[in-house]
Formats: sequence, C-alpha cells, structure tokens
Amino acid sequence: QLRQLAHPEDADRVIAALTNAVTQTGSYKMEHRIVRRDTGEVRHIRALGEVLRDADGRPTKMYGAALDITEQHNANLQIRELLEQKELLLREVHHRIKNNMNALSTILDLQVESHADPAVRAALADVSGRLHGTMVLYDMLYRVDPGGRRFLDEYLPVLVNEFAAPFHNRDAVAIHVHAEPLMVCTDKLAWL
Repeated sequence: QLRQLAHPEDADRVIAALTNAVTQTGSYKMEHRIVRRDTGEVRHIRALGEVLRDADGRPTKMYGAALDITEQHNANLQIRELLEQKELLLREVHHRIKNNMNALSTILDLQVESHADPAVRAALADVSGRLHGTMVLYDMLYRVDPGGRRFLDEYLPVLVNEFAAPFHNRDAVAIHVHAEPLMVCTDKLAWL
C-alpha cells in the first residue's frame, strides 16, 4: 500500500528501501512524500517498518507506521528560507557599513591632504587612523564562526596594534600582548 501512495518522484526510493528491508536489513526508516488518494494532496511522512520472518528466515509479514510530518517539514522550509533572508540582509548591512566607513576614510584622507594647519591635519589623521582600526576590527568581528565566537589571543593583538598605530610616538613604545586562547562571544568583544 505504501508503494501505491508514494509520490511518483519518491516511488523508486520507497521501493528500494522496502526491498532492502525484505532482503537484507529487516527494517526501514525513511522520509518521503505521499499523494493522498481522496484529495490528491501531497503530504510528507516519516515511515518506519519491520519485517517478520518465519523459523527459516523467510519474510512473512511487514508491519510499520507512518507519521505525517508535513507541518514540521513546512516549518523547517520556512525557517531555512528565513535564515537565508537573514544571511542576505546581514551581508547587505555588512556591505553598506564597509562602504560607508570607506567613504568616510576617503573624505578624512582628502581633508588631511587639503588642510594647511598642521594641528588640524594631525587631528584628522588621528581620526582617520582610528577609523581604519575600527574598519579592521569590524571586519574581524564579521568573519567569525557561525556560533559568534573568537579566540581572545587572536583578537587582542590586532585590537591593540590597530588602535596604537595612529599615535605619533607609536614606534617609541614596544607593545607585547600576552593573551590566553580563551574563547569569547563577539558581542562581548564588541565592548572591549
């Protein structure tokens, strides 16, 4: 009966699983689609079955159950689509933030070159350096593992060097960062 109900695109898989259960494994477990006879509606099911054998090991019966998982299947599809949309939005936001920071950096660099007052030029160069450091750190935070974690010993040296770089006497000071490979969440790193 399961073979007759199976969706035409899944029928070969269903027959193969049933045949394998009868000839080898003695059981089957699979998810596939069926077409309801009364309505023609396509439903997703999780089917389980066991083969009963006689004393000589020949198959005599097969029994099983089918659980309608259509709602769960549709919910999973919807979640997958929402996650894809979220990823697309995050990429777009990331792209826009980087473009805006690059535009700001270019404007600051042009202002540094065009201003006559050395004190103003130094202040603008300082701001430009800090912005560049922020861009590098933002890029690091964006490129984390899916769980949003990063090792502190990878993050801190970059953080310190990027924010120390714009200072005029940077070369006069030696900076050594000793950090344990402690894993922290990026939302905590964002506040460092």
